[in-house]
Amino acid sequence: MTGDRKAYADALIDAVGGIDDRLITEAAEYKRKTPGFVKTAIGLAASLLVLSTAMLPLIMRGGRGGYDRLTVASLLGASPYTTVSSVAVVGEPRIIWKYDGEDVYHEITVTLHEAVLLMNESGKGERTVSDTDPFRLWVTDGSGSFVTPYLSMTDGNVGCTVFDYGEEYTLSPEAERIIKAALDTTGGENEK
Repeated sequence: MTGDRKAYADALIDAVGGIDDRLITEAAEYKRKTPGFVKTAIGLAASLLVLSTAMLPLIMRGGRGGYDRLTVASLLGASPYTTVSSVAVVGEPRIIWKYDGEDVYHEITVTLHEAVLLMNESGKGERTVSDTDPFRLWVTDGSGSFVTPYLSMTDGNVGCTVFDYGEEYTLSPEAERIIKAALDTTGGENEK
């Protein structure tokens, strides 16, 4: 039995030794081709990763909440609002906004609870250096006090009517949530 194994091993070594060196070199250089669908899947995954990485700051807003001021402006603009030429000092609790270049104001009625919560969020966002926002936002509880969440809650930032300002803060995530919740509870079409 030992002799049979030795003879088999010798025959195997002779067979391997008799292989042409060109075939060995060709086998060493051979690379298996990747199927086209695998390349497509890898390319698609890579492009989605790049896209999601590029969009992450927009989605997360730098970790400061879900909506930036332009999104809040567009959410309010798509809500059922009333357009007025002047703002009543007393009346219903409201969110009021104006775009630069317009001579009118837009407002939606909110609950007193929502107005007070939003007023209490004044200045609780992150500090900002931008004071050129083409969108102004105020909140009133209907008693004649007007506040903007883009400024800190100080005597100089509380008015008896709407007032011009340069923003000091971004909206806090809680202020954004309150605005979105107030918009979710309003219904109907824009009243212009």
